[in-house]
Amino acid sequence: RWPGTTLNLLKFPINRPSGWKIQQRTRRLKSEARILKVEQEIRNAQLRGRPHPEAPALIGHIGRTFSDAQGHRDAFGGKKEKQNLMVLDEKHELFAQSNWLYDTPGVIHPDQILSLLSTEELLATIPKQVIRPQTYFLHKGYTLFIGGLARIDHIDCSYPCRFTIFCSENLPITVTKTEDADEVYDKFLGTELFAVPMGGPERLKNWPGLKKKEDIMEFPGEGPKWCCGDIVLSSVAWVSVTAKKGSL
Repeated sequence: RWPGTTLNLLKFPINRPSGWKIQQRTRRLKSEARILKVEQEIRNAQLRGRPHPEAPALIGHIGRTFSDAQGHRDAFGGKKEKQNLMVLDEKHELFAQSNWLYDTPGVIHPDQILSLLSTEELLATIPKQVIRPQTYFLHKGYTLFIGGLARIDHIDCSYPCRFTIFCSENLPITVTKTEDADEVYDKFLGTELFAVPMGGPERLKNWPGLKKKEDIMEFPGEGPKWCCGDIVLSSVAWVSVTAKKGSL
């Protein structure tokens, strides 16, 4: 089976850097590490003493060791010297062992939901802050909705189970009896209580709705301190299930 992303298709390293390039890159990384350490110490000092520090956000920095020299360009200027035409020599040692790579757009999987959402709905679905888990204690015969994007039914278990949901803070969680779940979904779809999808009748006309998965997922309980299974909801959330030891 082919992987789903371009990075998984690539064979690293993509290029073969020479020794002096690796040395220059290592020197840059060490220098940036010292700077980042000082910046982190300053940030910690600024946050110290605040009653409610803001939630940290994942931030990354991509550095660059080498760059092409860009001189001053005059739109009306010119150069008298003759410019040599650069021709690619495919037999050069740098290209002798090279291969072609065809990069294609990502394949849309039937379970992928992001392609069905508008820009506003994507902003509400994709987390922009650190995810805070939400735990719900459900008896059998109860259902939980994650916005209007996903539904989980607790069909049968001798004991109540804990469902810990990891999703965007903008997706509301709705808990109801399973026997009333279809009515609740039809009534609140497109409203603020479900948040996503959002819009009027025209938007909901193109919404495919939720389809029941015939396979029933079973998890043997591992006790209150251990998750006995995860339910992955593509691009929406994942749910960890905790059940009493020995239960199913």
